[in-house]
Amino acid sequence: MSDVERRVRPDKATLANAVAERFLAVVTEAVEKRGVAHVVLTGGSMGTAFLEALGRSPNEVPWASLHLWWG
Repeated sequence: MSDVERRVRPDKATLANAVAERFLAVVTEAVEKRGVAHVVLTGGSMGTAFLEALGRSPNEVPWASLHLWWG
């Protein structure tokens, strides 16, 4: 059995905000360690909600070091 951590949020907006927060933390760490981050994004309504939440974040996304891929 794998060590998978499941986190449940009460609604899509809360989930999107949590994903955006975690995304920023992981991407920032990757850029600091390797100088670049590669991320595969999903489409659909959850992907759109995540991108909207990311746009409202007060933290800076390291866009110059971020490569986005659509999956």
